Amino acid sequence: MASPDQIRASQLIPGHTPLRDAILNNRCDCVVLRALLDADIMCDKLQGSATSALAMNDRNGHLPLDHLMMGVQLGSSPNSLHTFKTYVEHMAYKRISLDSGYSPLVRLYTIASSSDMATNDAFHHQENIDGMLLSRRVLRATKILLERDPSMLLKHSLLTGCSPLHAALRNFGDCLPLITVLTSRPESKTLLAHRNRFGDLPIHVACSVGVPFEVLKLVVECTMAVAQPSNLETAFLTHPLLWSSNHSGYTPVDLEWVRHIEGGQGFFSPRAFYPLDPSGVRKHCFKQDDYYQTLLRDAVMSILGKNGESLTKSQVDRQGQVENMFGSLLDRICLLVTASACAIPTISS
Repeated sequence: MASPDQIRASQLIPGHTPLRDAILNNRCDCVVLRALLDADIMCDKLQGSATSALAMNDRNGHLPLDHLMMGVQLGSSPNSLHTFKTYVEHMAYKRISLDSGYSPLVRLYTIASSSDMATNDAFHHQENIDGMLLSRRVLRATKILLERDPSMLLKHSLLTGCSPLHAALRNFGDCLPLITVLTSRPESKTLLAHRNRFGDLPIHVACSVGVPFEVLKLVVECTMAVAQPSNLETAFLTHPLLWSSNHSGYTPVDLEWVRHIEGGQGFFSPRAFYPLDPSGVRKHCFKQDDYYQTLLRDAVMSILGKNGESLTKSQVDRQGQVENMFGSLLDRICLLVTASACAIPTISS
């Protein structure tokens, strides 16, 4: 308190402040963290240096809050969540410039993801355990942030235009409790109709990454509820969001089929497809390209057979071939098509 400006002093490497070093020290407790945060506030009262230590990026572009979130994701210490909660409850995150385009929730979901775990078969069991623990920690951090400031759910990424729901589906789409929290709040209606810079709604992301069926069902139901009869002058035949295209011309149903093909489900494909490629919306394989339509036609014809060949097959054989070719894709597309085809009636007077 005698010299609070110390908290904003960097080492030779810009952004390496006492606050950052304390956060990276596993032995730093919440009492020390509060003292450092109080010192930063006192700097403003004493008209200290202009840049808050909370808003200083290190050489990797990470803010102190980023390091706290990485600690939560990695479970780097038994107190990582408690330290994170102390920082948030101090309202320290609000001292980051609102014009910086910084979204704490988006950063929480994108700094690391459940897919970053080791994929070696020898570590498969441990990978599943680590993935579940990571999701639980991220879920708890999400609740801490939203309990303190619900409006944070509406803060989007300035670079990609992705909302927290976009990012959560992309990197933690297998965590149903997390997606439930994000879609159950009053602000969620805005998120479900929000498009990122690539024209993707959350439903597009859910289909392109292949979230579990229960998560897909939840996103579909919530997306259906966005277009309420009270917001419409007339009825429509197909849902305007579930049947909409992104900037590459793909509907959610298209993305389900593309992901099925590119995942090696039933066909060999030499091509690579990245619906969320951050480089932009120019992809090398557009809907106008009949590549995927051709594969779909070939898939159907292979089941029907040639020259009445299907007539010689038993129902069981045909069903087995369909399941081998399409698998769970049939259930997922059926869900999307049925929901999209549900016309919303006009309001009765």
